[in-house]
Amino acid sequence: PYNLAKAYERQRLDLHEYVRGQEQVISECVRILRPGGSLCWEVGNHVAEDEIVPLDLLLYPVFRRHEELKLRNRIVWHFEHGLHCKRRFSGRYEVILWFTKGREYAFD
Repeated sequence: PYNLAKAYERQRLDLHEYVRGQEQVISECVRILRPGGSLCWEVGNHVAEDEIVPLDLLLYPVFRRHEELKLRNRIVWHFEHGLHCKRRFSGRYEVILWFTKGREYAFD
């Protein structure tokens, strides 16, 4: 799901192909999610040619196409490990988008 060209991913997709693939997975997740259920989506940044693209901002419109989904929180997970960047601040965080299916849900 991270599109890093790991051995299990075969190859790194271009950003548009990656989003199209995520659209299919998201649609299937929404289809099988029960009303009142939660869906959490964790993503980082796409880095190409010294530019970053925040994937949560890129994928948010995909989630909004599913009107029954309601964004409850945008959680920023900060961690200490990871590679050091030489030409920008190190991106040691990922974002978790928490959606519920419908207005009624349990939170405890």
